[in-house]
Amino acid sequence: MMVINEHFTKKELLKNGKMLSLKNGLKAVIRTGLQLPSKFTCGFFDPHLPLSFLKSTFEEIQNISQDELKATTYSRFRDARNVSVWLMRYWQLATGKFFIRNNEKLGKFYSLADDKQAEVWATFESKLPKVMCINDSANISNPDATDKKLSEYLDNIFPEKSSYEK
Repeated sequence: MMVINEHFTKKELLKNGKMLSLKNGLKAVIRTGLQLPSKFTCGFFDPHLPLSFLKSTFEEIQNISQDELKATTYSRFRDARNVSVWLMRYWQLATGKFFIRNNEKLGKFYSLADDKQAEVWATFESKLPKVMCINDSANISNPDATDKKLSEYLDNIFPEKSSYEK
């Protein structure tokens, strides 16, 4: 966000109007709207779903943030000053060069934490969303049983290996 705040004012970020479009989904609009009183942009909603990028965004960032990219490349361990692929996404949001899509309709994020597993198993037994992100958790009391159950569900849905798994 440091790079974004260096290059864009809050007014510039909001003038394209795309970030406050209800087509992005109500949660994304609310999270963006809650930041309006702040002087700086603190962040954007990060969906745990596929992201679309323009090659030109990477080229633009390469030209304006060479020092940050170089420092990230040479960091042996992740550092607070490093940048990531999120910078490219945020740049696209800031410039308005993104396709409006409602992530709530595209897919859903799931956790395998003990208190969340029932939702995951119920989803597998009902209609699956287009995209699922299933995250592990430190709060899994029996990881072996959870792994086995997840594998069984996935083997049921995808009985044949994809070409890159063979």
